[in-house]
Amino acid sequence: MKSFFNREREVYQSREGPIELPIFYYDLSSVILAYEADAGAAETLLKGSGLRPALYGKKKAMVMLAFFEYRDSSIGPYNEVALATMSHPEKGSRPFFPILDFLKKGKNWRTAAYIHHLPVSTEIANAGGREIWSLPKFVAPIPFELKKSHFEGAVIDASSQQDILRVQGRAGRLGIKGVFRAIDMVFYSIHEGRILKTVVETRGSSFYSLGGDFRLTAGDSRHKMAEHIRELGLERLKPAFTIISENLRSILPRGAFID
Repeated sequence: MKSFFNREREVYQSREGPIELPIFYYDLSSVILAYEADAGAAETLLKGSGLRPALYGKKKAMVMLAFFEYRDSSIGPYNEVALATMSHPEKGSRPFFPILDFLKKGKNWRTAAYIHHLPVSTEIANAGGREIWSLPKFVAPIPFELKKSHFEGAVIDASSQQDILRVQGRAGRLGIKGVFRAIDMVFYSIHEGRILKTVVETRGSSFYSLGGDFRLTAGDSRHKMAEHIRELGLERLKPAFTIISENLRSILPRGAFID
């Protein structure tokens, strides 16, 4: 553990207090649901970003709904949920077989997750994400309950106390546990008018499974995150695959511009 976290660090002074960079995550769990959504709907959400959805089959984009429980981090414990589309820059050709990125280290990925919404449960995580990476964060209650392959999670609108979204279910039976390493988390954001690519190094193992009986419901909240889930048609879909991870470690650096 010491060698993994042996990095030079700097202090960024956010509006909510100092943040040491990179941010260290000493203990976390994650549940990632990967949906094959309509590429046209995903492209609409990406309009104006300079990015296009990567294609995973005919007219299909990969949309990720990822839940994180950070039990111990250098900015304290908090929960987080990302709604994101796997994307690539408009300039240049589409990646031919983007699913192969998941088998590589994050620094070698040709695609990355463009995050449409990123609720978090603490003010310091919200401030850091918005100021350092220009991520679309907002503060919300985020229940997270993972028991083996069964998961229940939600994002609740802090103003109305209505659900923005809720997920519950179990991973598919066709899966492999404890053999493959956890994937790195790679994401794009538009920071200072430019595309910023950030690679979150991750250590640990994961349970990869096909399908599963997870049910996603967009709640009664009028929040844009609920609207976008409906526009992407995710409520009608089952995940193409899921990745469930426990006891991970990760490092979140500043990121680098790609243009």
